[in-house]
Amino acid sequence: MMTMSSGVSVPALVLARARARAHGPATTRGHRVGPRALFSTRKKVAAKPSVAELLGRIEAIAAGKGNGTRCSEEEEGRVLDLVDQIVAQNQTRATASPATLRGIAGSTWDLVYTNSPDQSSGKLGPFVGDVAQLFPTLEEDERDEDRPEDGRPTYVNRVDLGNGLFRADLKAAYSPKPSGKRLAVEFICIDFSALGGLIQWRTPLRNSGAWDILYHDRDTLRILTTNKGNVFVLKRID
Repeated sequence: MMTMSSGVSVPALVLARARARAHGPATTRGHRVGPRALFSTRKKVAAKPSVAELLGRIEAIAAGKGNGTRCSEEEEGRVLDLVDQIVAQNQTRATASPATLRGIAGSTWDLVYTNSPDQSSGKLGPFVGDVAQLFPTLEEDERDEDRPEDGRPTYVNRVDLGNGLFRADLKAAYSPKPSGKRLAVEFICIDFSALGGLIQWRTPLRNSGAWDILYHDRDTLRILTTNKGNVFVLKRID
């Protein structure tokens, strides 16, 4: 049966108008009312906030809070509620499939919010830097000397303090799991740079982890959780 956007069925609306034409305005408790009043008691359903609006609310809560690391428990709860609402609107079924991952090659994503206490949140001692995830183009990745021999693609999680005064680039390789929604991540190294690159050193890594990609829009937003249960909200900037 066809329905109008208001939820009123087409036949019901036609009948109501027919009665109004044939018998004049309907009455309710002795008062004459127009046809529109027949539906005035129907409760309006509020429109769901858009993903952009929900993301804006997260940004407002996390602003000035060290990428979310200085949010209160109450603020964290509000953010996670907003995250749930965004995830409910996810349109990408295979959020971590090979095809989906190829779509973010050459992109850069700023960290909007996380509840992680680790360095990937931007925390370096008592300071918190800006965080970005950088995915090289396919050509750049193929030329990367740090790329694993098995050909897994890489990304860099960059923490920047003082506009390059101090920088830490954590490089990792990743591969999709059979579910199409999870990534296995192997951390390769951290490249440190201080004083604008005058001092540089590298720390090799051998640990690994996993990401569950809860929301993916290649043009705007990615939301993931780690195997430690930490949430990351990342907004595309390039």
